[in-house]
Amino acid sequence: YQRVRAHALRKKVDLVKRLQPKGRVLDVGCGTGEFLAELKQNQYLVQGVEPEVKAREQAIANHALSVLPKLQLVEAREQFQVITLWHVLEHLHDLRGSMKQLFARTAEDGVLMIAVPDRGSWDSDHYGENWAAYDVPRHLWHFRQQDVRRLLHEHG
Repeated sequence: YQRVRAHALRKKVDLVKRLQPKGRVLDVGCGTGEFLAELKQNQYLVQGVEPEVKAREQAIANHALSVLPKLQLVEAREQFQVITLWHVLEHLHDLRGSMKQLFARTAEDGVLMIAVPDRGSWDSDHYGENWAAYDVPRHLWHFRQQDVRRLLHEHG
């Protein structure tokens, strides 16, 4: 598990470095902060959002990160070159309001990186109603690629 986790973390960090070699990063749903800690070591200015108390406290204690409990607490005037949501979008109660806030905080030259389970994927089709990523009630939304594109066009 640790080897797979480290590989996934490295791929995410490399993607950020390739798309935005420097700047400010906001990770929404930052968990225990490993992704932000790696970026911080690579000279990025980082901030996180994590609603789960224990994970947030661990991110702050273990990595000396700035982590807020909700997106609304990130200053509206703050701008980030990179905002990431790694398997978070499907958990947001106020999807459209959150998108509006995310775009307001994305710098003009910034990127918004979103990863979600793909409802149009092979495994979704194969497993049907037993697809693991339906994960109700934790997953409030289920997206296909075109759904994410439409959502981004509506708000971006």
